[in-house]
Amino acid sequence: MEFASALKGALESDGRTALDLARSLGVSHTSVGRWLQGVLPDDASVIAAIALTFREHWPSVLVRAYLLDRCPPNWHHLLDGPGTMHDAGHASIATPLERALEAIRAAAVTNPDLRAIVLDLGRLAQGL
Repeated sequence: MEFASALKGALESDGRTALDLARSLGVSHTSVGRWLQGVLPDDASVIAAIALTFREHWPSVLVRAYLLDRCPPNWHHLLDGPGTMHDAGHASIATPLERALEAIRAAAVTNPDLRAIVLDLGRLAQGL
């Protein structure tokens, strides 16, 4: 539930409510409520839209949290460390995403369940 926690932090930091976010995205407040309770949006492009409604470092924090929720725990190291999304600004998101996608793509060749994650990540990378 990394994404839910990050979204709560972003809303608090901006002084906004779930209803404010729902209105800015054109979605129902119940959708935002589900996201805040740990239910991830079905479409990765929604993550990009959510992330881009925030300022400062929040877009990269939200994208990273989404990836942590979607990826198996043994792949979380791809999103940590120097020069990754954890400490990067919005402009440098592409490099860590490309590295994560490459590692996931290689593993997904023999694992059909991971293909869905690859598709989500690919859509997310294109949306940013």
